[in-house]
Amino acid sequence: MPIAIGGSVPPVQVPAYVRGRRNARLTGPIDERGRWVVLAFYPRDFTSACAPELAELAELAPHFHREQATVMAVSTGSWLSHRRWFAHHPQLASVRYPVLADTARDLAEAFGTLQDDGTCRSAMFLIDPQGIVCHATGADGDTGDSPLEMLRVLQDLRTPGWRALIAA
Repeated sequence: MPIAIGGSVPPVQVPAYVRGRRNARLTGPIDERGRWVVLAFYPRDFTSACAPELAELAELAPHFHREQATVMAVSTGSWLSHRRWFAHHPQLASVRYPVLADTARDLAEAFGTLQDDGTCRSAMFLIDPQGIVCHATGADGDTGDSPLEMLRVLQDLRTPGWRALIAA
């Protein structure tokens, strides 16, 4: 059963491509407890539809950081595939956040983004500092999500007392 709003992040770590690092490092959203996490799933490397959304996430990363959030992208591609694509695609030159290589498909399956062909459906999740999923968006096909809208939602969720307002 996929994680739903209010569900906890699984304790999954996968290899991550991080620009400037020589080797992969194991990480996952579970490692970011104490911080908000923007977790962006995308279908595959080397596709023109994915690059603009990932570049927009990179452009907004300083704004997410000011909101005490870590940005992570995920696909089922390998660390080597990520390294090749992100190192050579001009639109992705400013990506500094970790790009997770979910080759075992554990994260994609846990978050309900795994498609029949083994790739991820495009989706974004906001995870609170306690590791609870607070917001999710997703789409089939090449329709991407809006990083700017995710930033707006994050800012709303960080408003003091938002949980009390929802419960009332």
